[in-house]
Amino acid sequence: MTNYDGLKPGEILADADVSEFIGQMGIAIADAQQQLDTNSINQLAVLADTSTPLGQQNLLQLGFTPAFYHYQYADLSVSMQLRLQVAKSLSVDFGLNANFTDRDNLTSFTDDANSSSSNLSVGGEIKVAKLKLKSAGEGSVSLNGNSVPVTGDTPEARARNLARNISRNASNNIELALVSAPNDTFNIVPDPTITEVEKKLKITPNTIGILARTSSLGLIQIVKNETTSYDLNGSNQNLEITNQANLAAHAQKTRDDIHAISGFDARLFDMTANKPLLRYSFETGDAELKEFSDNGQNYNEDFEEEIKQIAAVVKGTSIRLKIEGFADKQHFRGETSTESQRLNRQLGQDRADEVKKLLIQNGVAEANLESTSNGNSSARSDAASPTDDINYRKADVTVVNGADYWILVSGNLTTVSPDLTDTPAQNDNGFIALDRQSTIGLDGKSISIDGESFTFSAGSANQIASNLSTAINTGERSFTSSVTGNIVKLFKKSGEFEITIASSGAAEISLSGSGTVRVSANFSRSQSSRNIQTREENSALAVGGSIGVRYARQFDLAVTGNSAINARLVSVPAPPQFLQAIQTYLNGLQVNRLTAPAPPGPLEFRDPPAPAPNNGDNEGDDDGGGGSN
Repeated sequence: MTNYDGLKPGEILADADVSEFIGQMGIAIADAQQQLDTNSINQLAVLADTSTPLGQQNLLQLGFTPAFYHYQYADLSVSMQLRLQVAKSLSVDFGLNANFTDRDNLTSFTDDANSSSSNLSVGGEIKVAKLKLKSAGEGSVSLNGNSVPVTGDTPEARARNLARNISRNASNNIELALVSAPNDTFNIVPDPTITEVEKKLKITPNTIGILARTSSLGLIQIVKNETTSYDLNGSNQNLEITNQANLAAHAQKTRDDIHAISGFDARLFDMTANKPLLRYSFETGDAELKEFSDNGQNYNEDFEEEIKQIAAVVKGTSIRLKIEGFADKQHFRGETSTESQRLNRQLGQDRADEVKKLLIQNGVAEANLESTSNGNSSARSDAASPTDDINYRKADVTVVNGADYWILVSGNLTTVSPDLTDTPAQNDNGFIALDRQSTIGLDGKSISIDGESFTFSAGSANQIASNLSTAINTGERSFTSSVTGNIVKLFKKSGEFEITIASSGAAEISLSGSGTVRVSANFSRSQSSRNIQTREENSALAVGGSIGVRYARQFDLAVTGNSAINARLVSVPAPPQFLQAIQTYLNGLQVNRLTAPAPPGPLEFRDPPAPAPNNGDNEGDDDGGGGSN
């Protein structure tokens, strides 16, 4: 039998030899034509028979001639259905048995990797399932008999809440639930009358960032402990920072003196010894960047404005930022599990990507950003066992080849000095970036999303974004939105969020979805166990093992179908040569004059008329001289 494993449908069809089947149908039509021709000749014996009640005259003498039939056309049609099933199976049986006895401890340990029951369970491999939730979806998830409903006012909130409610309930035996948003794209066109649109809006294929504000931002680098004079507002705000005890003191002095000027604000960033520019923390098993509390301490306070400001001063420069995500080890108890390490790396990458997306949505060029995951490698060196450590539930933003200190200045910045924004070699103290803003200028302007226009409201950037999202979600349309601070995120209602669920527990997990929630990949589970017992015997060590491998393949090919022949058969007059042959035959006949009157004169045959034009009928024309049989 042919090995159909890996064959394409056309190759399987060729192997079934359909052409031979069609050829046999064509030969059958040719055989039928030959029998029709033979039958026309065989009619002569019947037509020449004189044993009829017609006065000892045969049908030939009465003017009958044999009928001739021909196929005008014949259409063949064949339909075939092929069903191929290839079944493969690979099974591996592995058994290991070890026994050790010490007469001092008098304790025996038995470890059976195939055991299905035990006194003490030590866990199993991590297993993963995936859920799909429509952006405009409702429904619930059934997990071990517990119903987890979909709740929330926006697509992102519904997906986040569902993931959080699945993983936060200890009875669900779920330790990780990561959310991935659909990668929808939209045609977003701002009002052409908006001036300096690149300073006021950041548009990606599925987000609208409101960047406008009333104050300006400047970024000062401190690289030398030397006297530096600053002009913040065209000679109206001047200050001089003299040498300090060290570079750190010089940077702190600069920040404090700027912050003390009315109408200005300044924030110092210490980036010495690879310290991060920004650090954001995350809740257990979560990659959502938000404000939260842990053990009485608040994290990520005002992170939206912080990212917006850093993006504003970086977006027009060549400054490169690196975002690194981390995860602790507490969720995955199997230390040797490669799946545990993979999921930790994924969790760290998701946290880094969350920060990266916010920077891009606020105007930073993606080419100036890189994100990576450190997984739990740092946590592994500090914690010998899985622990919940918020110090590793984080994402760090560092500056690639940056200065030792940065000072972010907010206020009425016009003409500034020292101005290093256009200086290639930035090895001095001074402004390395400047983002001037005057008016928001979006009130009453519009933006088009997939051909539908929406009008901007008045207010701050966050208020404008919130009002735009509300307008999008009001009424019936094919898309919806969520809002994070000054960023409006767009989603097709038909798009789906994906929630990756992981568990390292030994218990079986039952998972199902309803409404617009579906299970795209369900759990499969295996576990190992250990029995412990005590008995007295002499010291002994015995180890035994076995392994068995079975591989099987099965092919099943079924061919079914039907065929049809659509043919048109027509009658045509006998050819003149045939009629002449009949005339000669009749002239040679002897008529029995004793029992019959004088024979009539010889029959006279004429050439048959030309056949009438074919008008699509299924019968031939007859002009008195021919008949049909």
